[in-house]
Amino acid sequence: MVRNYQDFHMDKRGWNDIGYNYVVGEDGNIYEGRGWDTMGAHAPTYNSRSVGICVIRDFSNRLPNEVALNAVKDLIQCGVSTNKLKEGYKLIGHRQSAASSTKCPGDAFYEEITQWSHWTPDASFDTEEEQQPEQKPEEIVEEED
Repeated sequence: MVRNYQDFHMDKRGWNDIGYNYVVGEDGNIYEGRGWDTMGAHAPTYNSRSVGICVIRDFSNRLPNEVALNAVKDLIQCGVSTNKLKEGYKLIGHRQSAASSTKCPGDAFYEEITQWSHWTPDASFDTEEEQQPEQKPEEIVEEED
């Protein structure tokens, strides 16, 4: 499935790699896309200050399982403990990004992340138009595709 995302992003969108920084499966595996230190291509106007985490599947009507939820939380904590993410990071759903018209991460998952401690309803964080330079991520955009 991760390879399908990568192929779609590269072949259909013309990107140089998968757009997400990380992809999480319901088996608990965390797959590295662009990683911590390479800017993603997952959310225009947020890419230079975000980490895109995609959880595999559609979560419109159900939550990811507990294994996947814990993997996402562990990945975020890893980012904080290794100084790849600020301790005061802001968590938003993909649907909150200014240039987005998606329903990601699905209604059920979105409702879940609104209960997480770093979620914020204000997704503005000093947005400016951006190109695609490689840059250290600072915030998190939680998404599912």
